[in-house]
Amino acid sequence: MSDTPSIEDLQAQIESLITEKTTLAENNSKLVKEKRDALSKVEQAEAAAEAAKDEAATAAGDELSQLKRQVAKLERDNAALLGERDTLSGDLRTIRIDNEISKALDENKVLDHMRPVLASHYKLMAKYEDGQGNIDGRAISDFIKSHLASNEGAHYRKASDNTGGNANDSTGTVTNPKLTKRPTTQAEWDYLDSLPDAERNALCDQIGEPGLKV
Repeated sequence: MSDTPSIEDLQAQIESLITEKTTLAENNSKLVKEKRDALSKVEQAEAAAEAAKDEAATAAGDELSQLKRQVAKLERDNAALLGERDTLSGDLRTIRIDNEISKALDENKVLDHMRPVLASHYKLMAKYEDGQGNIDGRAISDFIKSHLASNEGAHYRKASDNTGGNANDSTGTVTNPKLTKRPTTQAEWDYLDSLPDAERNALCDQIGEPGLKV
């Protein structure tokens, strides 16, 4: 028996190898396609991730900018409200102190021409603490009453209400001179000289005699 393959066997072997080659080629083609598809999906996923990252960064930046604008607006609004509060507090302080001084001047019957001088003098001394006005730690009305009851204060009150050194006594009647011009009598000069510096200077301005200021 011969070991040499026949022509038919060789042809069959060749056809088998061709079929196997064709199958391998097809499989390789499928693998290449699958590889390309997989790579494409990876690239798309990476691109989508980058896009999402960029969008998130943009959105975060927009949100941060919006928050910053809101903070800036709130700060401006608060500053305006604080300014309004300070203005109102200052107005209230002025009104309350002015009212207390005016009431005290009325109650103690201060001479009309001395009211502006004394009012300015007391205002400079007044403080506003805890919603109340005071002078030297005392209620404004109490301080003014005490001051006007003193020998110095007696010069500023109407004669009928004076109980100080120039008040009516058993020996006669003495009234405070009312200066509307430069003093001409000794009593008027004594009165002018008895005034505290601030009151004297204010009165000199009122009567048009700035040269008599101290």
